[in-house]
Amino acid sequence: MFIDLQTWKQFEKCLSEFNAKKTIYSRLTYAKRYHQLLFTDDFSGILQFSKDKISHIMKAMAAL
Repeated sequence: MFIDLQTWKQFEKCLSEFNAKKTIYSRLTYAKRYHQLLFTDDFSGILQFSKDKISHIMKAMAAL
């Protein structure tokens, strides 16, 4: 699923209201990289990652 640039900018603006710059960067990066998981409903591909990375991915998905 393609998400347009305007939508990502709106998401970043929303994140900026409640988060520090480092957190915004992290959430935005992970959301852009893994947002397709929400459409495929297949999270098995991230199970190979460390618990910390999975946590970052899931926080980004929750923020979407």
